Amino acid sequence: KVKPRAALELAQNSGICTARLPLDEFMSLQKPALTCIAVFQILERFVRSRDWEEAICGAPALRCAPLRKYVKWSKRAQDREKA
Repeated sequence: KVKPRAALELAQNSGICTARLPLDEFMSLQKPALTCIAVFQILERFVRSRDWEEAICGAPALRCAPLRKYVKWSKRAQDREKA
């Protein structure tokens, strides 16, 4: 089993610059980590749209099992979905 923050520690130890995704603006996670596919989908959508809201709210992996049960969408994200 991979320990939490293993990728972050490896990047920092290798001198690779890191940054957090702006997830807190659009959702809260009841689980400490995202799947690799969710991160990839968010980054890929951001590269296309240049919009974090579009990238995070539109990532399919966040709305499918197993992550869907750990994601609580913010009011802003819920309003976006209704529009």
